Order: sequence, then C-alpha cells, then structure tokens
Amino acid sequence: MTQRDIVVRCMREQVGDQYEWAQAGPDRFDCSGLVSYCLARVGVDISRGSAEQWNRTKQHRIPTEQAQPGDLVFWGPSSNASHVGVVVSPGRVISAMNETDDIKETALMGQYGAPLLGVVSILDPTESSPSSTTPPSEPSRPDPSSKSLRRKHRRRRLEQHP
Repeated sequence: MTQRDIVVRCMREQVGDQYEWAQAGPDRFDCSGLVSYCLARVGVDISRGSAEQWNRTKQHRIPTEQAQPGDLVFWGPSSNASHVGVVVSPGRVISAMNETDDIKETALMGQYGAPLLGVVSILDPTESSPSSTTPPSEPSRPDPSSKSLRRKHRRRRLEQHP
C-alpha cells in the first residue's frame, strides 16, 4: 500500500466526524488538523494551520488537472490559504468543512467561499509507507459497549440535565 493509499483511506475513515476549530482528532477536526492527522499516518509532519501548510508545500504546486489521490488542495484569498483538503479520487476532495457540514467529500472545484489557490503534490506515488507491510495503527475509538464510554455519556447527560 502506498503513502497516498494510506492517506486517502484515513481521510475516508473520518467522513462524518465532527468539525471543531483547532482540533486534530481523533474524532473532531478542523481542515488543517484533519490533513496533518492523516499525513502523520505515513510519517509526514506538515504542521498545523492551512496557511502554514500552504507556505511549507506550495513549492510542490502542480496543475489542477494533474491532481491525484493524496494531493493537497488549498483555497484562500490572494496567496493566503484559509482551507485545505485532500484529493481522494479524480475531481473529488475530502475536507473538514465547518460546524454545519462537518467532514465530507465534495467536488474539487466546489464552492468553499474562497478561490482555489492550488494543488500540491508532496507524496511519492510509488513509495510504500513504512507501515505498508503492517496495517497502520487506527485511531483509538472506544468500543461503544465499554464501561468508560458509558460513564462518559452518563456524566455528559448528568451535566446537561442536573
């Protein structure tokens, strides 16, 4: 399995999770947190913040029509990125949208409230991840039947309804 495959799989696994500003997982993400979380699965440290991610990767910009699964897509005014996502199939991207839309798959050329800045390619399409021979570790998501999760939900209900 290539690095690109692992990143795309990670992005798909997060579809439906909640958007929360300044979060990087494992159950809530903002756009740059989601991208950094999935790239970390293949050992790529891209930092946090879509503007910083753009500044660190823009030298690897490619034409939009050459975008491949695993490439990063940035949107924003002028040269300042305000949103980032990952190409998951031709013409499709997954990103952590906002509090209303959460994490979802959309059209690459979709409306994000800002112009497309560019697509960057930072993953080698043929390089296997060091973890490709062993399945990558999955984010720890508690078993819904676990006692700790039941206690957590019970505490939350008690806090909401004293």
